[in-house]
Amino acid sequence: MGGSNQSLFLIGSIVEAVIAMARGLKVGVFAEGVETREQAERLVRMGCTRCQGFLFSRRVHAREIDVMLTGACEEWWPQPAKLVAGPRG
Repeated sequence: MGGSNQSLFLIGSIVEAVIAMARGLKVGVFAEGVETREQAERLVRMGCTRCQGFLFSRRVHAREIDVMLTGACEEWWPQPAKLVAGPRG
């Protein structure tokens, strides 16, 4: 993610505001498009615990989802897999 320091600051501020608003409304936040470990770690520090993007998995064809959901997830997602949280029960 490139850009000037000012634009990165503004983007970070918007993300923090959205996460705070979601907390206030008691709804979850799911970050989409996470490509680097640095992005994932920053999101977690901001309070977002659900992330998806190329950091965790390449695009997957529907036929491959079944393999992933039957225990082969370790092959698809690099550590830290704990950054990816499922639905709350």
